[in-house]
Amino acid sequence: MPEWLEHADLLEDLGELVDQVFFASLATEEGENLRFHVVVAGKKKLEEVTDTEWPDAIPEQEQELAWTVTRIEPHRVDPKALVKLAGATEFGRTALVLDQRNEDGQLWIFGVARRNPRTNGGRVLVVSTSAPGAVSVYFEGRRIMRYERGLLVPPVVDVFSEAGVVTRAIRSSIPEFLARMKNPIFSPHNVGERVFLRLVRGMRATGHGGSVLVLPAVPDGEAAPKPKYRLLRADVLAVQAQAYVDVHTERFKAQFGAEDPNEFPFERWKQQEDVAEANLEAAVDDIARLTAPDGALLMGPEFAVLGAGYMVTGTGTGKVLDIFEASDAEGKRVSEKPYALEQHGARHKAAATFVSQSGGFAFIASEDGPLKVLVRHEDRILLWRVELPEY
Repeated sequence: MPEWLEHADLLEDLGELVDQVFFASLATEEGENLRFHVVVAGKKKLEEVTDTEWPDAIPEQEQELAWTVTRIEPHRVDPKALVKLAGATEFGRTALVLDQRNEDGQLWIFGVARRNPRTNGGRVLVVSTSAPGAVSVYFEGRRIMRYERGLLVPPVVDVFSEAGVVTRAIRSSIPEFLARMKNPIFSPHNVGERVFLRLVRGMRATGHGGSVLVLPAVPDGEAAPKPKYRLLRADVLAVQAQAYVDVHTERFKAQFGAEDPNEFPFERWKQQEDVAEANLEAAVDDIARLTAPDGALLMGPEFAVLGAGYMVTGTGTGKVLDIFEASDAEGKRVSEKPYALEQHGARHKAAATFVSQSGGFAFIASEDGPLKVLVRHEDRILLWRVELPEY
């Protein structure tokens, strides 16, 4: 049994399920190919699954549920049923719920579920088809396998959740913000990673390609960067991120200090948390749109947004460090030969020059290629391909 698959009783079902999803992906409904997800919870009911990234100090009953489920009368899983019911889902947002709680031990379709976007989906299996004949398997939000065009595609590093060079670069860019979070139990975790993940998602969603460059410090005077579209308030993200942290912190302080936990106003605090998160997400999405114009979105420490349309100087003569593609989060396993930067255009060279000269980091989105992140690490630049989960 693979280490990532905790439920041994699902192993046999998984092979059959991948086959079913594969053949369903080849079908068309009303002349269109289908893209859909199916989710299998295993031993727990999907309605009981919680986010696995919560601190251990938080009791399970207080952790956030990962899925909202609408149950239907069960239907046996087969390609025809998957094709017919896939239309009831929205790719990237909802999935068909599969379970094996009937006496025959076979998988059945029990409903439709929506993942809580604040969670990683919990310890469940998700099988996804994003194109005809392309099937991916996820567990706990991480891709375990992808089959496409007759080949198994190796999984890439999840640079936003696996501790390593990228997560340290993100956190080192917001030291004052993190210093104010004195008690990690009461504060939402991985705020920096979540902000940059949503920013990268938004950049990819524009469909234009783009880049986000993050300075480790902002020079003064003549050396100050001069983006074409400068923001009058650079703290637009920082303000919303702090408000998001503050409401979560105050909620847990109030909850743990309540004399009678049974009378704690969960719903009122939940509404405040939802509003704070929605405001932060809206701010990040708005900033992400600024990656569409020519040039880069330029950021500084503490989530500062300096402006858009930034052109990196020195791309013709500046020294660019060698780039090596990494296959693990810590950057210990890298390609033997330097990455061939010449296969890309001006955007990639500008990002590499920026990282070489500033010591910052950069995210790049090509119009038709994979996302990438560049981080200066010692005397070289490390590159990771970034894969965004499909669900």
